[in-house]
Amino acid sequence: MSNETPDLRGQGGQRRQYFQIRELVETGHDVTVATLDGPQSDESVRRLAEVVRLTSPGRRYLPDRRPDGMTRALFRRSFDRVVIAHTESWRTWRRELLRQDAPVLVDMHNVLSSWHGRQSRGREAHGWAKVEDEIMRRSAAVAVCSARELDELASGSRAQHERRAALVVLPHGVDPREWIAGPAPSAQPTIKLFGNWGWGPNRAGLEWFLREVWPRLSAIPGLRCDVAGAGTQATSVDPRLSFVGRVEDLSRFLSDAWVVGVPVREGVGAPVKYAEALVTGVPVVATGDGAPLRSDLATLVSDDPAEWTRCIAEVVARPEPARAAAAAVRRSALVDLSWHGVSRPLIDWVADPCPQPSGRFS
Repeated sequence: MSNETPDLRGQGGQRRQYFQIRELVETGHDVTVATLDGPQSDESVRRLAEVVRLTSPGRRYLPDRRPDGMTRALFRRSFDRVVIAHTESWRTWRRELLRQDAPVLVDMHNVLSSWHGRQSRGREAHGWAKVEDEIMRRSAAVAVCSARELDELASGSRAQHERRAALVVLPHGVDPREWIAGPAPSAQPTIKLFGNWGWGPNRAGLEWFLREVWPRLSAIPGLRCDVAGAGTQATSVDPRLSFVGRVEDLSRFLSDAWVVGVPVREGVGAPVKYAEALVTGVPVVATGDGAPLRSDLATLVSDDPAEWTRCIAEVVARPEPARAAAAAVRRSALVDLSWHGVSRPLIDWVADPCPQPSGRFS
């Protein structure tokens, strides 16, 4: 169940849901996907499972007290397990979902209360903390996308003494079938960045890179930078810097890079693109918010522009040691970070014959 539609070609959260559904189907589970009606495409997920599109509530994230006929019909059906993707989806459908006897797992993805708190948005932090506390009381299990998020959830909840939910990390993964192309560095030294630049932490990271890092790299002869992804229509007067928009084949786009950059600032959760960067086999430099999971696998994780400059200059001057290390990371990450591997806790929970029941509204 999700406010957004799982989609192989969608943004990070949509792809996460798509691959989790695919893993459940491939392990023999019968899956029904319930998502809000709207412009997002359900073409890819319909190839995997039954899809029910529900009428969007009239107010953002708040359930209509009179669900439409399709919604009522869906919740009259009996399900063995219910998985809710995103905290926001809980706010939309919690009353209907919790009238079910089926155990519920909420894949929060991110701890929104902590993120808003770090941004000094106290009102929003308080509101999301109330929702997260309710989820902890009412669900059988709660998942987040990184160990850092898990620590924040476990330490920050005001409902610890009432918590019913088991807590689990479901990291972001990669699909090895999408990453056939291995590294093939171009003749000209190139750093490449990619992502949905319309998302705040990504955009802040790109602005930081262009403001603090890229000018420092001008001393490296011949170095160029290519930026791929939706959400920016920027143009540059610098002939070494190009904005190429969304690319059809991300694996091939990144394969000839000398360095892949993952600048994320003021982030929440764990960006999907960090795992994708690791499986390129190209040296990866990231900010702390860009690499909250397995930061030891990157060539560099730092928020210091001088460190980014030093590392990139070293890779350009002596590429072979960094390339050899990155190739080894690629080999291990294609197995360890595959969706098949990282989805195992979810698959095990669904298959558990006696999961903890969820709390019910009276």
